[in-house]
Amino acid sequence: MLTSAKGKQAAEDEIKTIVLKDVIEAKSIGDLISDKAEKRVRDALYATPTQLKGYMASIFGFAIKDEIWGKYVELKATRDIYVHGDGRANDIYVGKAGALARAKRGDMLPIDSAYFNDSIVCLKNVLTEVYRGLKSAYGDSAEVHTILKTTP
Repeated sequence: MLTSAKGKQAAEDEIKTIVLKDVIEAKSIGDLISDKAEKRVRDALYATPTQLKGYMASIFGFAIKDEIWGKYVELKATRDIYVHGDGRANDIYVGKAGALARAKRGDMLPIDSAYFNDSIVCLKNVLTEVYRGLKSAYGDSAEVHTILKTTP
């Protein structure tokens, strides 16, 4: 919770505030902390891909492989083009996707069954990396063990 969405660690003497209304409306301190942690993660999703990767590495204690991360970034950039645009590649898409860009600026980004299947594989690879990394880094933790043992 003390790491910003850009991966910056809070200074030891840095003061963090909580709105009194949030404290009053919280059912418990655990719910308050959970709500603030959820907001922090949600905010991180709006960071640049590089910032998000650094944030995740800072939080998890390990990094997702570049090859897997690059495919994820291209997938998210494609999603953004269709959700926020007209399906045509723009400078933002090309910049985010880099060498994995599937279209030039102004060209339609193709979405076919092969791309859809590749997207599913990409997302599974990201989750697998996170799962394996957490298990490797924190497998001896009783709390993590409880979480991971419920995962198929």
